[in-house]
Amino acid sequence: EEASRHAEDHVKDLEQSVRDWRQKSSELQTALQLETNARISQDNSHRTLTIDFESTSAENKELSSQLHELEQDRLTLEAEARDNGEQLREMAEKVFQLLERLKL
Repeated sequence: EEASRHAEDHVKDLEQSVRDWRQKSSELQTALQLETNARISQDNSHRTLTIDFESTSAENKELSSQLHELEQDRLTLEAEARDNGEQLREMAEKVFQLLERLKL
């Protein structure tokens, strides 16, 4: 009878150990699933940020190119304005010279 009780106690201890291991296994499985979901979310965010970065870089390159073209246009217009200003001064000088001759 004592051996039977001892065997029953041992069986109960083993059953409790099995329950404890199942509980621990369930907790670990849940933690693993949470970490897996977090990793997937992080990977998706990384992909999205990479795509956004590449898109922004391409836009930046395009805007830099446009800015360079606009700067070249501005420099060209400034040079033309200077030339036109000089031509206007020359023409004005000729007009004043003609007016002076006409006064004589």
